[in-house]
Formats: sequence, structure tokens, C-alpha cells
Amino acid sequence: MDSPLVFRSKIDTFVLVAMMGAAVACGYGAYELIQSVPRMGVALSGVLIGLCGIGVALPLWLIFSTRYLLGDVNLDVRSGPFRWVVPIGEITGIERTRALLSSPALSLDRLRIRYGASREIMISPENRDAFIRQLEARRKT
Repeated sequence: MDSPLVFRSKIDTFVLVAMMGAAVACGYGAYELIQSVPRMGVALSGVLIGLCGIGVALPLWLIFSTRYLLGDVNLDVRSGPFRWVVPIGEITGIERTRALLSSPALSLDRLRIRYGASREIMISPENRDAFIRQLEARRKT
């Protein structure tokens, strides 16, 4: 078995700005909470600072880790702590879309992949055409 082809997610500027803005806002919130530890108490402020830490880390993790690994048998979709495995043999359709629904895609230039009985996932590989060519080649074998 060959090693999988790796396709990074295309990132739209507005998505990048929104996610970085969320991380900065959470970082600022954590800073403000640290300043108020004496008034709030260590336990409560620790919990809130931890939540703010997640708010900083998660957007950055998503930005730097969203990718699609196209193997001989499966398409593995990875985005931060989230993972999906799409068996290539179960793919029933691929279409271009700009749907706003939540998905492991950092761009609105998306592909909707239908598979299984009634499942679907939307992804946004940087090079959609190359991704489609490679996926179709694997579906035919």
C-alpha cells in the first residue's frame, strides 16, 4: 500500500481572521481573568482560564491541522481533535458547494462527499481539481 496523498485545507481570509480573532479574544479574556484572581478566587478563575485556554488553542489547532489524507481504501479527514474515515468504496457522489454548514473545511470552496447509506462530509482541499482526479482514480480501481 502506498502512503496517502495529503491535501491541506484551503483557508479563506475571512475564516482565518474570524478564528484568529476568536483566539485573541479568548487570550485577552484569560489575561483579564488572571488579573482578577484575587477577587474571584483561585478555583473559579482557574476553571475560567482553562476554558479561555481552550478558546485560544482550538481555533489554532483547527487552522494548522485541517487536512485530508487520500489513501488507497479510505479518505481520512483530520481537523484538530476531530477525525472522520470515509471508505472510498462507499462514496456515491462528489459535488462542488459553497454551503455554510459546519464542516472540516476552512473555505467555502467545498466538496460535498456523499457516502454510505445517507452520510456526507464537506471538505475544502487547496487544489480541488487534483483532489477530485485522485479520488476518482481510486474509486475506479
